[in-house]
Amino acid sequence: MTVPTSTADGLDAAAIRADFPVLAEQVHERPLVYLDNAATSQKPRAVIDVLQTYYETYNANIHRGLHALSERATAEYEDARAIQYQLDELKAAVAIASENFKHCAAHAHACEGIARALPVVPTVGGTTGNSQAAGWNPA
Repeated sequence: MTVPTSTADGLDAAAIRADFPVLAEQVHERPLVYLDNAATSQKPRAVIDVLQTYYETYNANIHRGLHALSERATAEYEDARAIQYQLDELKAAVAIASENFKHCAAHAHACEGIARALPVVPTVGGTTGNSQAAGWNPA
């Protein structure tokens, strides 16, 4: 049986499947397809590797101990929180830039300077948040 590797939107199904070890399993002589995440989400290799490292090298409670393992677990936890915060900030900046572009496109003459200053940011559908890249010309 051949499993399609991409879709019309460029999604590489084979690459995604390769990230999830469980999807290499066969069920009834067919590749496993797992769509249910209501109770259990399958984990990609990167998550499995980090969890394995945690359990093998510094498994301890965070913010509770004064010993080396607890201090390392706390540091790793706080590093992850900082990364998540940065991702949340980036997501908010992209949303603001996208809304600014939409507003400026609707009011072209009043917002010409702002639209030209918007950064190029990816949005849904593969277009960008830059007025020139999106094909909008205020002149």
